[in-house]
Amino acid sequence: MERPRRKREDIVAGIWLLFLIAFLSGRIFSAGWDEFSASPEFIGTAVQPKVSGGESPASGELFVPGGSFVAGPEPLTEEDGSLSVRCLACLQHAYPDINFARSWDPGEEDWLVTVTIPADGRGPRARTAGFYWAGGSLLPAEELGNREDYWPVLYDYPRELADPADMTEEEREAIKAFSSTENRRDGAGSSMFIFDFIYQSDTRGHLEAHLTRISFLRHKANVHERIVAPLARVEKRVFELANADGEVAAFLAGLKSNDSYLWRRIAGTKRKSFHSLGIALDLLPKSQGGKHIFWSWAKERHPDDWMLIPLKNRWMPPASVIEAFEAEGFIWGGKWSIWDNMHFEYHPELIEFNYRLQ
Repeated sequence: MERPRRKREDIVAGIWLLFLIAFLSGRIFSAGWDEFSASPEFIGTAVQPKVSGGESPASGELFVPGGSFVAGPEPLTEEDGSLSVRCLACLQHAYPDINFARSWDPGEEDWLVTVTIPADGRGPRARTAGFYWAGGSLLPAEELGNREDYWPVLYDYPRELADPADMTEEEREAIKAFSSTENRRDGAGSSMFIFDFIYQSDTRGHLEAHLTRISFLRHKANVHERIVAPLARVEKRVFELANADGEVAAFLAGLKSNDSYLWRRIAGTKRKSFHSLGIALDLLPKSQGGKHIFWSWAKERHPDDWMLIPLKNRWMPPASVIEAFEAEGFIWGGKWSIWDNMHFEYHPELIEFNYRLQ
């Protein structure tokens, strides 16, 4: 009887040892996968409100299209790193097939974010790259000295469209400075590094290997393979809306084309457009009905007050169509302070950051 009893005691002791090892492993590696796949403890304070300026740089005082006016930017960081945990959780939710993990680099005194994309059948190995947190800009080591040149990857994308009728004189002047030729040419801009890694857009040849031609809203488009499925869901929803909503049906009938992939720089800047990644679309109408559709074109006729053009005088898709895009991870350029009402861009991390993981 003694031997079976000792055997049972050894089994029980072994089980407790396994529990202890699992617990300690979770503590030791708490900065890894589990931190981002589980629900993190979110920060209650507002995230730094970067200007939602689309494909343009920002500097000085910025107008945020959500309706607020803020002084110069502050870095997206906290001493304990908890805010970066929330931000990485947004990335993990936005790109569930990609692994995000962080580790502290005492040499740089910053978090190193390791991004791993599993093998996709194109090659025998997964792809891995490291990016430093750098106040939210996610930069490679060689760019850390230039961190002031980049916006955070995650920034304010408002739920509601700001009404220019509510704009103050101070905000108007801030937008004029923000959209100036000098600021667009020399100011800070989007940090593309993590997106170049995700979409393999470091070179034109690499990117174009991932393009596919689709029909979207009855018009052809060349897009990155990663956005084919979310676009299909957007299209399904828009067609359903058109069956019951005359405004949506008229919008569909009035579309002329989908301008999507084009390897180019943003006009007036030194930076690559998200059209170059195949994740942006311009929905061009056959007629704008005498309305304005793009801030830069409007500026040619209204150089001093283009930002005050009333919403009723701007061409835009129906609100339900915009919501269908946003539900699938696309942001709409009409909400930027330098508005681009034909433009949609796939940034599910911004939808997670602003709408979901609060």
